[in-house]
Amino acid sequence: MKKILFVLIASFCAINLSAQEAKKTGNFAINELILLPHIGKVLKNNSKELNITNEQMQRVSKEVKQVYPPKFQDLIRQAFPIERKVQRKILKGASPEELKKDLDEIARLKREAVDYKIMAFNAFKKIFTKEQWKKITKLAK
Repeated sequence: MKKILFVLIASFCAINLSAQEAKKTGNFAINELILLPHIGKVLKNNSKELNITNEQMQRVSKEVKQVYPPKFQDLIRQAFPIERKVQRKILKGASPEELKKDLDEIARLKREAVDYKIMAFNAFKKIFTKEQWKKITKLAK
């Protein structure tokens, strides 16, 4: 009984803190389904150390930046308003059953977005040498 009471109190406190934070900032954090490193930032901040050629950067621009980010960002943008709606419903006391349709749609959108991110990682990997890719993944951690 004490354990159940403790869990209920802890849950209530966590929800209350989240609600207070939402009121302060006006929003909740919106995350990807799986957080992956941002390879573009690694390349930008370490291009000399990685000995990246102009040809490689042109390939990155053509084969990755012009292809995957627009698709990824579109899916995340589609998920955002649904997440906001779910967050508001949760604060009003909605049950998991009431949220199922919206949660399934968020999961579908974010899953598809992660697919694009994985494809981008694989495209990056094809552009760089094994040594460069090893350094890139090390710097991305």
